[in-house]
Amino acid sequence: MKSILIVEDDITYGMILKTWLGKKGFQVSSASSIARAQKHIEAETVDLILSDLRLPDRDGIDLLKWLGEHSLHIPLIIMTGYADIQSAVQAMKLGACDYIAKPVNPDELLKKMDEALKSSSVASEQTMRSTQTDRLFRPNRPCVPKAMGIPAGKVQRTLHPTTWKAKAMPPGNFIIM
Repeated sequence: MKSILIVEDDITYGMILKTWLGKKGFQVSSASSIARAQKHIEAETVDLILSDLRLPDRDGIDLLKWLGEHSLHIPLIIMTGYADIQSAVQAMKLGACDYIAKPVNPDELLKKMDEALKSSSVASEQTMRSTQTDRLFRPNRPCVPKAMGIPAGKVQRTLHPTTWKAKAMPPGNFIIM
């Protein structure tokens, strides 16, 4: 079940969204300000954020900046009743997944949420693979993971860092991890 955080100061609108998304199978939390949203994000796992642009303490753009400053890669969709090109461009440059004018079309919102969650899932999977690859295959160095159970003297190859293709190495040049 995906966790959604709604950051909305209009309590009625926020409750409507929360109830509707809950019925669609999401685990939904809400915050009425950026400060409360930040506390929630620090304490709980959040898969997607739906944020109003204009909030009492700050705006959704500030939340995007905060996410970037803290290296939190949580997809965020901005919702606003005050749609203008300048704020939309700024939000997208800062990493917003999308920018939707209120009142939102439910089908359109679900579609955009699905796209954001899928792209986030793919990105985190690629980051995880990259990290695992970096640990396993250090560029320009042959390596023999102990877990593979290959005798160190038998390994005479390494991966070239730009092509990731194996290349021959002189016997005995290896690193045991």
